[in-house]
Amino acid sequence: MLLHPLLAVFCLVASGATLEEEYLALSEQARDADRFRRLNASLVRAAEHCDEKKAQTLIELGAVPAMASSGGVFAAEAAASCETPETLHLLLAHGAAVNSPAYRETLLRRALRAERDRTAELLISMRTDPTDGLEAALERGDELLAIYFLQSGADTAAIEERHPLGQAIRGDSPDPVLIRMLLAAGADPNAEAIDFIPPATHAEDYAVGYPSKYPNLRSFSMLQMAAHRCQADTVAALLAYHARRDAGAEGELPVELVRQAIAQSGASAACLRTLSLLD
Repeated sequence: MLLHPLLAVFCLVASGATLEEEYLALSEQARDADRFRRLNASLVRAAEHCDEKKAQTLIELGAVPAMASSGGVFAAEAAASCETPETLHLLLAHGAAVNSPAYRETLLRRALRAERDRTAELLISMRTDPTDGLEAALERGDELLAIYFLQSGADTAAIEERHPLGQAIRGDSPDPVLIRMLLAAGADPNAEAIDFIPPATHAEDYAVGYPSKYPNLRSFSMLQMAAHRCQADTVAALLAYHARRDAGAEGELPVELVRQAIAQSGASAACLRTLSLLD
């Protein structure tokens, strides 16, 4: 371990070292510190280029994967985006953390965002944090992975403010198993999340994409969100967990939102079933 320069001077003086010896010792310590900084900076660059062999050499020379470079970047963060997982596996095998609050973004999130499935599999096998994994999977829209993390003990309460249930409902057709597992794990069926539900009078604008001239978002209950999307299975699950049928602080009753969806896109079987559950 490198000593603080003032502490090093104190130790040297206390041991009876001469001034020349003190100077030489401090110079050596400064060189060691500079070498260490350069090695770790080089390790980050090697990881950015997914150069496993160079990373191995730098580790053998003294680079420490568990420590950040002087710029605050960890080599593992860079390696998580590599096309193959070998470089990250090397870093993890030499002390880099799978989960660390010091990371700017978790390794799993980086891997999933870069669509590095083999790297994600590596991190899952090394027990990445299941709660972070659940949120990352929901953001990606990977329902099977979300179910896996729920089965692995993800804590929905820890991320309730980011509305994991709302994230799932915003999917095109969420897996009923996922919805029920989220509810069983403690997700609040009466929570509200920011969403956009277009007014029925502008259905033609919404049909071709997000209407930029209606940028205002507001809070909707989980039941309102599911009702407008005619997610009958989701509505049934929410009602089974005692979701309120009212309009909340603002907005329309869930049943009115189903009728609005029918007016916009027609009376599909899903919408008719949703309507029968709420009517």
